[in-house]
Formats: sequence, C-alpha cells, structure tokens
Amino acid sequence: MNIDLNNRIALVIGGTSSLGTAICKQLSKSGANVITDYNHGDISNWLNPLLESGINITAMEANITDFDECVKFVDDIESQIGPIDIIVNSNELDNVVPFNKMNKAQWDEAISGNIDSLFNICRNVAEKMCNRGFGRIINISSIIARMGNPERTHLAAAKSGIHGFTMALSQEVGKKGVTVNTVSPGLLEQHDHSQKADISSSFKGGEDVAYLVDFLCSDQAAHINGVDISINGGEYLH
Repeated sequence: MNIDLNNRIALVIGGTSSLGTAICKQLSKSGANVITDYNHGDISNWLNPLLESGINITAMEANITDFDECVKFVDDIESQIGPIDIIVNSNELDNVVPFNKMNKAQWDEAISGNIDSLFNICRNVAEKMCNRGFGRIINISSIIARMGNPERTHLAAAKSGIHGFTMALSQEVGKKGVTVNTVSPGLLEQHDHSQKADISSSFKGGEDVAYLVDFLCSDQAAHINGVDISINGGEYLH
C-alpha cells in the first residue's frame, strides 16, 4: 500500500530519539513535510545526515513541557511552514529507578514529559484541525501501560494516562475529521534494569512502529479512532 502524505505537515514530538527518527524518515518518505522539536544543544550531527539523504525535515527549538513555549512553537510553525495536519507525540523518557528510591523530581519528569507535553501540543493544534476538517494525532505509549514493568512505576502511570487522553479526545474530535490513536511498542528484549533502557531499542530502528504510524496518518485510516494498537511481536497479549 502506498501512503500519500503529500502536502501534509507533520509535527513529530521527540523526533530526535531512535524511534522518533524512524517515524520522521517514514513520514517524509510518504511525502509529509516533517517538523520536530529539540530543547537546547547542537543537533547538526543528527539533522544534517537526514537532510543529505533527502528527508524533508525542519528542527525547531522548544521546551514542550512549557505551555507558553508551545504556544509560540505552534505559532512559529504555522507562520513559517503552514497549518499542522499530523501530530505524533513520541517523546521518550525512561529513567529506570526502583519505586522505593524514586524521588519527586523523577516522578514529575515522567509525568510532565509524557502527559504535560501531550496537553501542551494538542491543546494548541486540535481545535484548528477540527476547523479545517482533517487531523491525525498519534500518541506513542508502551505495553508497560498494560503489563507494568519493574522500576518503571512512573513510566507505567504516565503511559497509561496517554491512552486515557487518546480515548477521551477521540470522542470529542472524531466527527470533525480528526482521529486520535495510541501506538504501544513492546519490550522485546530483556533489559538490565540497573541501566537506563530505550523502550524502542528492541525494534530495528523503529521501522515497524514507523510503518504503523505512517498508515494511521493516511486517508485510508479515517475510521480508526480512539484505539490502542500494540506492536510487540506477541510478547504481551490482551
């Protein structure tokens, strides 16, 4: 199936992560004009090879956990590039820590990075999508939200909240041409929980997840709304 995203503007939050990079590449290959965020630092080593390979991507600096910065971020995208048709919330935070050693800052980081960022971006874009009669919002969660995982209590709570957000928002915007769905990658490899683990590391570049996201952004997926699609190789069934 050929996915046609020509003339679509796609905002990929967390696009510089391993999974986010795969999503950016796939959406661009399908014709989308891709934008991603970064928060400080030099990302030329990440960005330049993508541009040289023909990936149509723009990186713009923003702290997505700050609502006011997100207002400006969205305004800048709309004024410089155009209205956002697609949002992929793929922010990756996985600070592994036993619950009895977890401090409030670590808890807050997981909740803010996963939930606050979701609100901050969608609140500034979803209504505009409804007014235009088209929009695709894909929120990346994890099977951790359903099965749990040692030393990731904060992540399990945050990832569960992501799909709750998806189900509620999908019912508000579904009749206006906007779909909201969750994709939940699995953990197909056993990780050493004493070290920080990337939840996408079991996927070869995240291409399998990226293909699914690509489809959910398409016109062909217009009647898929409010669902959580788990892509985990059968590791966890429900």
